[in-house]
Order: sequence, then structure tokens, then C-alpha cells
Amino acid sequence: VLSIGESIDDALRDRVRAVWGIGIDDVYSAEECGVIAIQCPSHGRYHIQTETILAEVVGADGAPLPSGQPGQVLVTTLANSATPLIRYAIGDHAIAGSGCGCGRSGPVLTKVLGRDRNLMVTPAGRFWPSFGTRRFQKIAPITGQQFRQTAPDRIEMLFTCARPLTESETAALTVALDRALPTPMEITLTQVNDVPRSSSGKAEVFLRCFDNDASEKAGPRGGSA
Repeated sequence: VLSIGESIDDALRDRVRAVWGIGIDDVYSAEECGVIAIQCPSHGRYHIQTETILAEVVGADGAPLPSGQPGQVLVTTLANSATPLIRYAIGDHAIAGSGCGCGRSGPVLTKVLGRDRNLMVTPAGRFWPSFGTRRFQKIAPITGQQFRQTAPDRIEMLFTCARPLTESETAALTVALDRALPTPMEITLTQVNDVPRSSSGKAEVFLRCFDNDASEKAGPRGGSA
């Protein structure tokens, strides 16, 4: 399976392997600069396409981060004479790697985490959430879901289901989501006819729906699931 256009989490990789018995080879790209890195079919690292682009993983000060630390991605295009980009922050976060077992010697990324809007910001810190959505399908016949963080201490799960949930299913789903969260939050479950997609057609599993800077200026807030 070749994937392009969205971040791939471990739950999706497991699902593809369970259903089709094959893995995912991911292509990391951006509209502004084209292909950035291609996932190694044998070892899983993302090989940066240095013939056409330079990609860095940096901290808040713009300095490159060592292998294993998440940071924002800066790109410099090498084959675009019309609109060159120099250390351009495309809004993505990734983890730089230190090499790949396949023997290729170029720079690599260990993991592509996603856009800033996919970063969970809470009073306890910042997280790249992974909800393990397959466990929710064991509770009720859920066919789709999207998690929307509406405040530092609040999260809403939009989901589609063939029928309304029972009280016991609602309680079990709330408990399962609470266990998947990195910090206690107020949880809302909302059944919808269709899970919202972006204007480009992407169905993102998680979205942060409030301003990052504004939440930090407001200070810590309490909350419980």
C-alpha cells in the first residue's frame, strides 16, 4: 500500500497488515515543495531526497536537533528556480534519524509526526496522540472517528455508527478514550452522519481546534475525564 497526503499512525499500519497481509510504504511530501522523503521498504526509515531538497529537523531556536528528538521541519528546495524556498517551515513535525540499516548513507527521518494542527497541547505538555482506534470498534460498530481538541483540557470524539450507542457502550467508549489520552481531559462523544474532511479531502484523525499561543498565555487549567 502506497500512502501520500496524510500522517500514518501505527493503528493504520496494523489495520492494513491485518486486512491485506502487507505493509505501507509512505511518501512524505508537501504541496509547496513536492516529495521530501520516501520510506525505506526494508527498514522503515524515511530517506530524504537530497538530490532535490534539503530537510532539517530543528528546535524552537532554529538549531538542528540530534537524532531521536521531535522538532519542526525546515525545507530548502534545490530544483525550483522560480520560487525557491530557503529553510522554509512547512508546519510539519518529524523525528530525525541517524541512519538506515539498508546501507544508504543519506540523511533520514525516523518518523513523520504531522502538522502543528495535529499536536495536542495540554497543561501537562505537548503530545502526538495515538488513540488505538481499533479498540473502539470492539466496543460498538463504529465506522469512523475524528478527535477534536477544543481546549487544553477538553476533547470531543466525532464518530459514525450504524446505530445509536447504548448507555453501556457510551460509558465503555468514554473509559477507553480516557485511557488513551496522555492527560485527564473532559470528554464529549458526538455521533455524526459523516466524519468531517478538510477542503482537500483529508480525513484527519486528530485536530487541535484552538490557538496554541492563546492557550499558553491563559495559564494552566484543570479538568477531569
